[in-house]
Amino acid sequence: MVNSRYFNQITRAGGNYILQAAIRSEQMKATSRYRLIFGLAAIYNIAFGLWTCLWPQSFFQLMKMVPPNYPSLWSCLGMVVGLYGLLYGYSACRLDRAFPIILIGLLGKILGPLGWVIAVHSGEWPLRTLPLVVFNDLIWWVPFALFLLKGKQLISGSSRLPAGAVDPPDRE
Repeated sequence: MVNSRYFNQITRAGGNYILQAAIRSEQMKATSRYRLIFGLAAIYNIAFGLWTCLWPQSFFQLMKMVPPNYPSLWSCLGMVVGLYGLLYGYSACRLDRAFPIILIGLLGKILGPLGWVIAVHSGEWPLRTLPLVVFNDLIWWVPFALFLLKGKQLISGSSRLPAGAVDPPDRE
């Protein structure tokens, strides 16, 4: 005859194993998404950085703006954006070390649009430059913020079971 207490422990433990597998599966999907997002951010930032460094007048021509008197300042900004791209690439590879990089990146992506609003409000830049802010900054707000909010528990690889779940019985 089967000991019902032991049978119940085994049954609950089996359910916990399934639950752990489901949790790990969701963690793997989420880490894959963040790797993809940070990889795309890396590609975009590096491409933008190269574009602004190599052809500093092109953005202003595209937007039908008067070119700056000092295009080297725009090139320097492009260099900084490109360097962020390298950091996002590193973050895609090392999610466990990405938190401070993504935090600083998000702060820059919040401050950039604030500077743009000031420039548009003062008349220095036209409203038609909005796509720059959308692609450089705004589209990254949600995924970067979600990583900062949820990424820590995701990266820790926590396989802790939810409250109420039982650990499997020790094998003897």
